[in-house]
Amino acid sequence: MNLAEYKTEINKTWKTNPGMGDYEHCLVGIMEEAGELAGWYKKANYYGLGMTEEVSRGLKGELGDLFYYLTKMTMLLGDENSDVDVEEVDKELSTLSLIIRVYT
Repeated sequence: MNLAEYKTEINKTWKTNPGMGDYEHCLVGIMEEAGELAGWYKKANYYGLGMTEEVSRGLKGELGDLFYYLTKMTMLLGDENSDVDVEEVDKELSTLSLIIRVYT
């Protein structure tokens, strides 16, 4: 799936909230997912869980959620760049997981 296809899928699942505009929805989503990402990091480093498979999956999942909201925000701002391949994002998530493992 390339980024253009991913954006199409985002539009299929995006829910507009009548009490909240799309920009606010994105910002709240980004903050929420960043907090959940920090929670997984805390579990690994401060609660002694370490970089387990569960933590790795959790970190990747939250990064995927962040990517969803960040991509939607770029769409709202008029970014039409569709040259990025979403499979590259998975490689970057794996790299980030490795970096986190090294530093934990």
